[in-house]
Amino acid sequence: MKEKDLIKGKYYLTSYPDQGDYIFLCKQDGSGLDSTWIRTNDSYNTFKSNGGNLTQNNGFKKYRLATPEECEHLEQCIQADKYVDYKKEELPKEWAIKVTEKNRAIISKARLLYGTYKNVLSGSIKDLWIINNKNSSIIGSSTSNGYTEITDDQFKRLVLKENNMKKKIIGYKCPTDLFKGRIRKGEIFTERSTKDFVMYHKDHMTSGVPLEIVESWEPVYEEEFKAGDYVLANGDAGAGGWSEQIVKLYSMKDNPGNYLGGKMKETANFKALLKSGYCYNIVQSNIIRKATPEEIRKAQEIKIDKYTVDYPGNGIAKIGCNEYTIDQIESLLSLMNSPNSSVNAIRVEGGIIVTKEQIQEIFDKFN
Repeated sequence: MKEKDLIKGKYYLTSYPDQGDYIFLCKQDGSGLDSTWIRTNDSYNTFKSNGGNLTQNNGFKKYRLATPEECEHLEQCIQADKYVDYKKEELPKEWAIKVTEKNRAIISKARLLYGTYKNVLSGSIKDLWIINNKNSSIIGSSTSNGYTEITDDQFKRLVLKENNMKKKIIGYKCPTDLFKGRIRKGEIFTERSTKDFVMYHKDHMTSGVPLEIVESWEPVYEEEFKAGDYVLANGDAGAGGWSEQIVKLYSMKDNPGNYLGGKMKETANFKALLKSGYCYNIVQSNIIRKATPEEIRKAQEIKIDKYTVDYPGNGIAKIGCNEYTIDQIESLLSLMNSPNSSVNAIRVEGGIIVTKEQIQEIFDKFN
């Protein structure tokens, strides 16, 4: 990937000739400026917090997402505030964790995986421990049994395998029909009450479920979006008020369509090209999900008058009953783009008007 593809808060690896690899935490979307990084080299291991300019202008050409181990190494250096050798974190053979009001939801998730202790979401949790014994069996206990006590964070990362550097959880998937079928199995709870103890489905804000129960359901993670993606998005929260639709994302440096400024220009993550031809700034919270293959196919369709441009093969584009070869379209574009040309549209058989922009779009789809 290129520097413009970097996302704030993500961990990446890049390299510089003769200096080794740099693992870094991105601090700005689309930029390697002011990164926190470690340089891994047998003769010169380095840690730098806030200030590393790992940019393409400084000679860093290629980037990739860091592996979980690389992420963990950088995190260990951040915690130590200096370079330290990577040490893979492992659980002790015999460990214990005390069940509390704070952690009972995450401990319940492990029950769904291992199923060897009672449901900790209901009933008394006084003097309740979850232990892993010498036989590697996770069971309930009234004491720690003298085993090494682990933290909630270690339990999430090492028992549930939830790395804190993974994607953000944006909701939880309902495991069954609720409230006489008003909420169906698989629908997602994303909204929280003011005091953060109940969660709701966004279309049923009067039907809440206690947070500790919802957090035991299957989590739904925030998707990673990039320029070029087709997504389902909307223009809520100051993004222009346009209705929910499939749009194509562009970087903030691009200028597709007819640009319109929006209230979120300074904080936007992407530009979105709407089916109307207008382009708006949007933030990630305006994006609902990635488009399905069928939605992408429909979004990429080229509409001219009442016809959808068809591509039957062999370098041919078809508008209604009219067929045009790629060579004919390329020649027409060359003519329309010539310095002395004032032609911006043509009329084809059947009286259909085709603009220069539409002809360019038809030609681009061949490639």
